[in-house]
Amino acid sequence: MPRKVPITPEKEQQIIAALEKDSHGSRVVRGLGDVSYATVWRIADRNGIALKAGRETMGRPRLPAEVWAKI
Repeated sequence: MPRKVPITPEKEQQIIAALEKDSHGSRVVRGLGDVSYATVWRIADRNGIALKAGRETMGRPRLPAEVWAKI
């Protein structure tokens, strides 16, 4: 997807639905194919959806060690 192109509300709902099924950001991006990881990450952050292993690719683990141990 080119930069600076806003996503449609329908596409955002599609991303949210995919994140509710599987909260692994990288797999969601690969499954949808036409969005970036940053877009998925921002939508998940806006909607309070905690990404699991996909967040490791950002280089900044956001969850405490106890939560990572449960995952």
